[in-house]
Amino acid sequence: ASVPGNWDRQTSYDAATNILQQHPDLIGFYANNDGMALGIVEAVKAAGLQDKVAVFGTDGISDAYASIRAGELTGTVDSFPVLTGEVALETALRLVAGQKLPRVVATPQALITKDNADRYSGAGARKALLEDAAAGQ
Repeated sequence: ASVPGNWDRQTSYDAATNILQQHPDLIGFYANNDGMALGIVEAVKAAGLQDKVAVFGTDGISDAYASIRAGELTGTVDSFPVLTGEVALETALRLVAGQKLPRVVATPQALITKDNADRYSGAGARKALLEDAAAGQ
């Protein structure tokens, strides 16, 4: 099932509650931002299904990392906006300087779970992403 959460935590909670009632065997949700994912987490918890239903979001906000560490949110896709901005600025400066650029410029992202949340948060994120890039991941 696909239901719009309208980028709103409460709307997502309500939608997830309805979906869980209509599909009691559901095994997972994906939300296009972490705010909606956290609303879904609350609905899953209210239904007593936190051990049966996985919830993933996107953005890597601090509340998502906290929820992952608490064992509530299953994961988030973090696109590391600060590092992405740095890549964009460096690319623009190279272009202005007349340097030839590759057709595609990769920016960092990672699936964050309880197993790697500490590795990709805080000051260690840059190092972890560079290690991933060097390893071809």
